[in-house]
Formats: sequence, structure tokens, C-alpha cells
Amino acid sequence: MVVKGYERVREIAERFSLPDWWVEAILVEYYTCRRFLEVKEVWLFDFNLVDEEMISTIPSKKVIIGDITLFHNITQQDLAQRMLFAFTGDPIVMHRTEVFPEGPVNPHYVHFLLNPIDVWDPKLAFNERAIVFDGGTFYQWKIAAFYPIEGSHQGWFKSDLFDLANLKTVNDQIQNIRNTKVTLENKSRLKEELRKLYEELEEIRGPLRLRILEYHESKKSKAGTPQVTMTPPLLLTPFDSVDLQNGKYKVRTFLEPLLYRASLRNLKSAKEAAKKRVAFPFEIVMDEIDYSAICILCSHGCLEAYINSILQDYCSNDISILKGMSVKEKWFMAPRLLGSSDCFILEQKPFADFIELNSWRNSIVHYTHEWKETVPIKGVMGEVSKTFSICNSTNAEKAVKIIHDMIEHLSEKTKIPKPRWLDPGVSWLKDLL
Repeated sequence: MVVKGYERVREIAERFSLPDWWVEAILVEYYTCRRFLEVKEVWLFDFNLVDEEMISTIPSKKVIIGDITLFHNITQQDLAQRMLFAFTGDPIVMHRTEVFPEGPVNPHYVHFLLNPIDVWDPKLAFNERAIVFDGGTFYQWKIAAFYPIEGSHQGWFKSDLFDLANLKTVNDQIQNIRNTKVTLENKSRLKEELRKLYEELEEIRGPLRLRILEYHESKKSKAGTPQVTMTPPLLLTPFDSVDLQNGKYKVRTFLEPLLYRASLRNLKSAKEAAKKRVAFPFEIVMDEIDYSAICILCSHGCLEAYINSILQDYCSNDISILKGMSVKEKWFMAPRLLGSSDCFILEQKPFADFIELNSWRNSIVHYTHEWKETVPIKGVMGEVSKTFSICNSTNAEKAVKIIHDMIEHLSEKTKIPKPRWLDPGVSWLKDLL
């Protein structure tokens, strides 16, 4: 679809010190800037149609509804990555501070346009959120919710503020014309029908915008002191959650998925080293010990971070009881606080395996320079050092399995959802499983 006169948008934006995206949205929402049934398109945008009288009124326009959503407390790169992860089913954590502004919008915001105007006309769109520009500040308010239409693959919006049935009817009529084959015989008629339908569309959307402005005034007066900050958003991973406290960012990182991925990455390298060990024993043993040790440490760290997360989110009233407890004691006590007294039995799997993993971790972290007896291990001729008997690919593989066994057992016994980052189908673990 062709867009003409876009340089006019930039000129107007510069003239009134307004963002380009806002000027474009205002022109599309309020003004006649479309040509119908030209260059094989039902409509095309031509901003040269906007005259000086129209332009002079642009600063007075305060409300848009359409394909644009504002985000804040998040960088554009972080938002793009999280959207990609959500689309692929990969794990992410949501910000504690809402990235969808409800009320005033931070000056450092990201505007997201679902469909650019060369793809779709935003005036035929609606949105769960409306944007208001008031006193030099953008506000965003939730005004509707999207619901599927029974017996159809489509959906539409419902709102407590207004009835949107007429809006859908006109939108459908315009869409029907868009799907109609244009010929020399019907072109003039369809062109006139489109002109009238767009007039009807404005007659419907105009009162909606006025109602949104009334809603904005009532909400703004009751909003109190907004939690906004002049500080730019932080550089984050998809496993960081952000909160805004007293105008300052606070970050909580869910480290367990990252440690799980590190475990898998080092397990893969440890197994590759183990395969080469048969042919080049003296050259490869050091690599196998290296990768296996890191895998074991990350696996144990993953389980420690995970149980701390469970205690924080599900046992916050009892968390003081657990202060000073070891990670073994936390894993043993947490399910009891969640109502499952028989979740883990000390001498039985998977807890017995976890105790073994904990001993491997302690042997590495609290290593002492003592003379230790040699140990026989499976797959190696003769005996090996105590260190190699712990830090080898077999134990690394078992360490990763213990992550799954402990978390899945806890989930089964307590009904806490199993985390998405354990799903072998997620793409962020590609080539590691």
C-alpha cells in the first residue's frame, strides 16, 4: 500500500514539537487523508490532503484509539526479545512494575505499532488501551477487553464504557468492500460507498473519543502520585523482573533458568571431552573435569535459586522460619509449608540423589588440600583422583537429571506449575538437549 506525503508528517511534528508517531496517529484518526480505490488499493494515505486549517487544530487533539500501544520501564530491545520469546513459547518473566502504563507514561517509553499504515488502516482497528496526550504527558488507559466470537475464528472488543457493536458493523462493511473485486462497472459505486462508510465510522468514533477523554479526566483526578521515573530503562535479560519503588528501579533476577542453561552447555562439552578421552586420555581429562565441575556447580545453584524463588513467592509468610537453613533443609521443608508432608523422603530418590549432588558441590566449593585416596570409576582403566571421581561427565549428566527430578517431583506433590524453562521444546535451549 502506498503512503504519500510522509514528509508532511515530519514537518508538522517538528513545528509543534510532537513525536512523529503521534502526529501520524492524529492525522489518521481525525482527518481526511485517504484516497479510495487508487493504484489497485482500496485506500491509500496521502498526507498532502491535510490543509493548513486542519494542521492548526492538531495540538488540540488528545485521544487516539488504534494499533498503537505504549510500553514503559523497558527498552525497545528488551521488549522485542520478550515478544519473540513469548511468540516462540520460550520462558520469560514479567516485570513486577507493569510495562503497560495504566495512567501516566514514563518519558522513556516505547511505542509499538501492530500494523504500519502501509499494511492496514488504524482507523479500522480498536485496542484494549487508548492513549491520551494531556499537558505534555502521555497517558494510557485500559478501556476494553478482546474476546473471541463464538462459532468464529474472529474476535471483538467489549467495554464497560461504551457499546462497540456499531463500530464492528461498519468495520466489517469496509472490509467486505476491500474483499470485493473492483471493476470499471462498480468502481464509482464502491468509491462512494467507502466515502460514506468512513463518514459513518467517524460519527461512531468521535463520541467514543469524547467518552475516553471524560474517563481520562475522572481517572487522572483519582490517580494520586504516579510511579514514573526520568531514569532510562535498564539493560535486562528476559529473566529479570523490574519494580519501580520510590522512583527508582529495583531488579529481581530469576537466575535458575540461566544456571540450567549453563548446566546443559557444560554437560554437552563434558560429554564431548569424555568421548575424546578414550583416544587422548592425558589431553582431554582436564577439559572433562573443567566442564563437569561447572555443570555440577550450576546444577546445584539452579536448584538453590529455584527453591528460594518458591519460598519467596509461595511461602512468604513463613520465610523467616527458613532463614539460616541449608539448601537441603529448604528443599525438605518447603513442600511441608505448602501442605505436602510426604513430598521428599531422605533416603529415597530424588532427595537422596540431591544429597549426593550437594556433597559433590561441597567437595568443589570447599576443597581442601589433603592427600586423598584414589577411586575407581566406571569407564576408566585403573583408579583416578578423588576430584576426577566427582567431576566427570557421568556425574554431570546425573546432576542435570537431578534438576528435573527434584522440580518435577515438587510440582507433582504441591501442584506448583512446572517452569517453562524445563521444557525441552523451547528454542532458547536449541542444540543443548
